[in-house]
Amino acid sequence: MGVIEDIYEDLDADVSIEEFREAVEAKVEQMGGLADEETAAQLIVHDLQDGEVETIADIEPGMEEAKFLGIPLRFVSLLVVAFGSVVLLTYLLAAPTTFGATPMSTLTAVAIGSMFSVVGAAAADSLF
Repeated sequence: MGVIEDIYEDLDADVSIEEFREAVEAKVEQMGGLADEETAAQLIVHDLQDGEVETIADIEPGMEEAKFLGIPLRFVSLLVVAFGSVVLLTYLLAAPTTFGATPMSTLTAVAIGSMFSVVGAAAADSLF
């Protein structure tokens, strides 16, 4: 393997090797020959890792951009409560029996009711 591949192997980012090579070539051209491929590759690694954060606590003032992946716990709890409450009410009120609904139509009604519940809860949640 070459120097670029060695540096790429140590990189912990979602970038393909082709994109990394292209970025290195672009950086060499941008530097006007002042940086060789190894130096350009190290600069690219620094640029890629500079904006990545592990937790919200890692975000510092002055950072133009921060990348992290996660699902907000508040959103997950909102979905669980919305779907759970609609399912609970559906069966407590015996809606499938009352309306002679099939399991598929009951599932469809629960899904639609849950969507309205999520929208309403999210709107109310944003107010407080």
